[in-house]
Amino acid sequence: MKLKGSEIIMESLLREGVDVMFGYPGGAILPTYDAMSQYEDQLHHVLVRHEQGASHMADGYARATGKVGVYRASDGDDGFVADRRDNGPSADTGNRLGRLSRDRCHGCDPANHQT
Repeated sequence: MKLKGSEIIMESLLREGVDVMFGYPGGAILPTYDAMSQYEDQLHHVLVRHEQGASHMADGYARATGKVGVYRASDGDDGFVADRRDNGPSADTGNRLGRLSRDRCHGCDPANHQT
């Protein structure tokens, strides 16, 4: 059985014991959101209003439960940068990390991933 990349992400999360995700749909991450419909009985999605909010929620969830906090976002980098800066125990499933550039980064130096 062939799986799409987005389905592989979902299957990987399940294998790692993930049951809650925080996220903000849009742009590059939409294929993964499309695949979520096949897994909604196994993975609970918490819709946030800002990508950085998703990373903070995942971080708080991870620290409170001891599980990995998973967040996903579209094209922004704010959550990724905040999580790396704070050494948070969360994972970003976004699609854009290989495409960071100065014109796409809101609050960081993409070469060093620093604010």
